[in-house]
Amino acid sequence: MPRYRFVEWKDETGAVVGTTPAITLLIDRDRTLTAHYEEVVVPTHTLTISATVGGTTSPAPGSYVHDEGTVVRVTAYPGSGYLFDHWVLDGVTRTENPIDVVMDRNHALRAVFEVMPPPEHILTITSTAGGTTYPPPGAHSYPEGTTVTVTAITDAGYLFDHWELDGAVPTENPVNVLMDRVMAGVVPT
Repeated sequence: MPRYRFVEWKDETGAVVGTTPAITLLIDRDRTLTAHYEEVVVPTHTLTISATVGGTTSPAPGSYVHDEGTVVRVTAYPGSGYLFDHWVLDGVTRTENPIDVVMDRNHALRAVFEVMPPPEHILTITSTAGGTTYPPPGAHSYPEGTTVTVTAITDAGYLFDHWELDGAVPTENPVNVLMDRVMAGVVPT
């Protein structure tokens, strides 16, 4: 949309009678006043938005022309299984989301998405007297879907009998534990 700036007032003879929008004029005869304006050319700049695999933006990826001085807000939206990591604005990493871009020149903005890591689950391992385990007793964090092999290591004079695994009593050693939930405990007895 064009912008205009007031220039001057002219009367019926073409004479300039004022150069400010408000004037005081003696009306001593019939008068015709004409306001004159000129178009103001506002510089424009292009914002080019892109996104890596795993999400989109609003406004959508593409090139947009904006008047100089306009502040453009861009929001990143990760897709399923992804998370928003950061922006790259003219080669500089930024982490806020949404991001406001001041159109003082042409800009390139890229939204970077990362694959969401699988959730972590805790495997708590304890041991009774007469041995230990590998991994050692304690709380261990594993990504969902990981199979953890737990081995009972007996002290001299002891024999491995069984595990206690969330209410189950497996007897194999080592035992494989699928990390699909928080495990209450793996106890060799």
